[in-house]
Amino acid sequence: MFREAVKCEDHDDVSVAWDEQRRLAVDVALEKMLLPLVERDLRDQLKQEAELFVTEQCANFVRGRVNRAPYVAAEHYVEDTDSESLRVLGIAVRASAW
Repeated sequence: MFREAVKCEDHDDVSVAWDEQRRLAVDVALEKMLLPLVERDLRDQLKQEAELFVTEQCANFVRGRVNRAPYVAAEHYVEDTDSESLRVLGIAVRASAW
């Protein structure tokens, strides 16, 4: 496609030689400059999208684990207490590194 865009209509020796030089210039521009830039940009974009997807999935997983309803005691346990409802306090402590 790019080669056809820079090709000359004339078929004399000078035009053919210039067409060959333009074709070589287009090939160098595509292979050495444009395609590596596009490839790098595409890889970066795919990496960012993949990282965002993994982050969202991890956040959804953690959110699903954390967003739970509070503990509700069964009726027969509540009868034994003087208060209106039973409350539970949970504490998590991280063990120190050895």
